[in-house]
Amino acid sequence: MSKITFKNILVEGFDPKTISAKLKISFFKENKEDYVVKEFQLKHPLTIVNHIFLATKSKDRILHDRPPSDPLEALEMYSPIKIEDEDNVEVKIISFITDLCVKAKSMINNKNAVQHMKILNWFKTARLDFVLQPKEKKEHDSTYIKMFKRTMKS
Repeated sequence: MSKITFKNILVEGFDPKTISAKLKISFFKENKEDYVVKEFQLKHPLTIVNHIFLATKSKDRILHDRPPSDPLEALEMYSPIKIEDEDNVEVKIISFITDLCVKAKSMINNKNAVQHMKILNWFKTARLDFVLQPKEKKEHDSTYIKMFKRTMKS
């Protein structure tokens, strides 16, 4: 069984005329980094999320018109692909895609040029990260912390 771990989703491009965005979906599949680039109209968030899952699961899968001749080929063709922490990932993607759709819709309804430019700039940096790099632990001086706690009590 293959396993997919999502890394991030980036907005690579946004077209305000067609209200569509080009998304780069990065993920790890069998410990190899891979990605899919798809363009979506920002209207129906749940449909977009379903297409994202389908695109990542079907990446590099070959559809055959003939039945498999080798049992290993059959196993590879029909083996399920599991998404790590699927429920949590799905909630995050739905929230992110919904934000994209809401921003796109507000851009259509907004007549203020400044707000319009803010939304366009937001799309340039919009991203959703799943795999976070471990943060560096900061060493604190224990005497400073003790002193801080004492001053907070008084």
